[in-house]
Amino acid sequence: MNHIKTIDLLRKRNAQIQEELDKLKEFNLERENNPKNQKVFDLIFELENIRDKWIKILEELEEEREKYIELNESLKAMKKTLISIPK
Repeated sequence: MNHIKTIDLLRKRNAQIQEELDKLKEFNLERENNPKNQKVFDLIFELENIRDKWIKILEELEEEREKYIELNESLKAMKKTLISIPK
């Protein structure tokens, strides 16, 4: 008897949860089709593109910085060599 009641309660609860899920799916579809949300999605996409470009530029700047540091060290070594040469 208890098992039958438990099964019945679980079925009712499952039906309630399924209805809630359907409502949420409907709400989500309405939200996605809203023109305002499309603008938001477009802006997010645009910002992600800007972020990707920014990251790429920062990586390029870091590479240039490393080249500059290496060049600067070479120049310092040349300067030391030239200074140490007796006249």
